[in-house]
Amino acid sequence: MCGLLWIANAGAVEWAILGAATLYGMGKAFFWPTTLGIVSGQFPKGGSLTLNAISGVGMISVGVLGASFLGTLQDVALDRNLSPAHQDAYQVVTEQPQTKFAFTFHALDAAKIERLPQAQRSLVEKTIAETKARARSNFRQLCARPKLRCHPLVRPTQSEEVINDKKDRH
Repeated sequence: MCGLLWIANAGAVEWAILGAATLYGMGKAFFWPTTLGIVSGQFPKGGSLTLNAISGVGMISVGVLGASFLGTLQDVALDRNLSPAHQDAYQVVTEQPQTKFAFTFHALDAAKIERLPQAQRSLVEKTIAETKARARSNFRQLCARPKLRCHPLVRPTQSEEVINDKKDRH
């Protein structure tokens, strides 16, 4: 999980990018088999239907909700970072407040940004680029945190409990 965080912060150093991508690839290669193993161990009578349901829910949550949620997080971060830094440009380029995923923010209008004077436009575009990079890095850190250790469905199966009891007796 650290590989994704390292990729986010690798910069332009070739060996750092290669090392981060290698670490991320190794983690990704073992993630899906681990997920299938946990589901099979926790729900052995579910069979292929359970495995397919888990993969379907994962794909739906990542594909449908993930992109929209990440965009909303970036828009919220842009609203917070641009308003205090460039108040005069902020008043010109923002739209009416929007609420998505329980976040309220002012979206930016790209056409209005293009009409700004060159000096203001470059400052706004620099703030946008920095904010988007920081939001992606924060999102990657959120994804990199281990989730399965405290998940209520991840508990020892009955066969594992029997093995653990036998070890405790000896």
